[in-house]
Amino acid sequence: MCWNNVESQCKMVYETPFINADKPLDRKFIIQIIAEEFPDFSRVRIAASVDRCLKIFPAPVERQKLLHFVQSSLR
Repeated sequence: MCWNNVESQCKMVYETPFINADKPLDRKFIIQIIAEEFPDFSRVRIAASVDRCLKIFPAPVERQKLLHFVQSSLR
């Protein structure tokens, strides 16, 4: 379980360093990647953290910023 694995999977999918979660599948994919890497956290909690980040920061959000925000929210 490592945030570097989440980062590398996001890099493979999103070619740019920004994530624009306008599409529901993008949001779902991010939640799925984090949930698979960290099964101890519930998907609802992960989704709430992702949604909170997307509401606070204007789109598109930097991938690093989103992952750091979610990581700090789940601690």
